[in-house]
Order: sequence, then structure tokens, then C-alpha cells
Amino acid sequence: MSNKSEGQLPSSVTLNYIKSNYFRVIHADGAIGGFTPKGEMFVSLYSERPPLPDVTVQAVENGQLGPEIIEHRRGTEGILREVEVGVVMDVNVAKALVAWLTERIKVADQMRLDSQVPGESEVKK
Repeated sequence: MSNKSEGQLPSSVTLNYIKSNYFRVIHADGAIGGFTPKGEMFVSLYSERPPLPDVTVQAVENGQLGPEIIEHRRGTEGILREVEVGVVMDVNVAKALVAWLTERIKVADQMRLDSQVPGESEVKK
């Protein structure tokens, strides 16, 4: 902290960031969540992908591994949502997160607008 006189608040604070042993970067396609019994917000981020097969069978041709025999493939069907991380936060942190995300979205939108070349077409989601 910066120097301060007795009874005065500091004019600045230094925040140091360290990564926990569990820190990792994840990809998020969506979120699901609700409230904890204490009324805090709980959100889990997930990534979506097709499921990998549980079992595949491949032909053996002349002692070499050949093509997969698709009709013997076993596994889950549909789309897999792999839950990557869960976050618990109080409403004040959630509001701050919303404000931070809103500001980042504005910056990203402006960057996208600034980088467009006249005459290019755009595909919108």
C-alpha cells in the first residue's frame, strides 16, 4: 500500500495475482447453475462436443490394422456437455462480473467494427 497519514485511507493498493495449483484455461460453450442453500449463486461452465466412442472394432487385413467396422461401434449418442468448472459467488460478485463482461463485450464489438474492411460481407449468429 502507499504511504498514508494516520486516519487516512491509502491512495492506491497493489494487488498481486498468483495461480492456484488447480488453475487452468478452459473453453466454455455455455453455463448452467442456480443457487446454493445459503442463497449464493452457483454456475458451472461446460464445453460441448460429440461423444467419443466407448468401443471401436477395426478389421485386420494382412496383419495390418484396417478400417473401422462402424456397425460394431458402441457409445453414447447425442451431444456431450462436459462440465469443466463450478463457481460459487455472492450477488455483489455476480453483478461485478456482469458489468465486467458487458464492458469486455463492448470493447470486442468495437474491435470487430474497427477491423472490418468495406465491401466484406458479414455472417451473424
